[in-house]
Amino acid sequence: QVDLEDNEYFSSMVAVNIFVPDPIIQLYPNPVKDLLFLEVSSVELTKMRYSIETVVGESVFTGQWQSGNSYYAAEIAVQTLPPGIYQLRVQTETAERIRHFGKY
Repeated sequence: QVDLEDNEYFSSMVAVNIFVPDPIIQLYPNPVKDLLFLEVSSVELTKMRYSIETVVGESVFTGQWQSGNSYYAAEIAVQTLPPGIYQLRVQTETAERIRHFGKY
């Protein structure tokens, strides 16, 4: 910086770290037959929506969760789904992640 008297000044460098951790998503077993287990954890997890979709994007199951807890676990009954490849879409306030799984 230069002031009105042409004196130069350098300000200190300050690093600003903005880090929002990704949610940790565990989906098992894969492939699945009857029950799909979903576990999501994140420091920032307060709201979450999830959906199971076909590979062409058609939603076949949806769920949501809201709490002050940073951990969510669910058992999702998938025995009525026909065999195939599906994707689980998880949306939190800070991220969206997709995990694929097979149904037999």
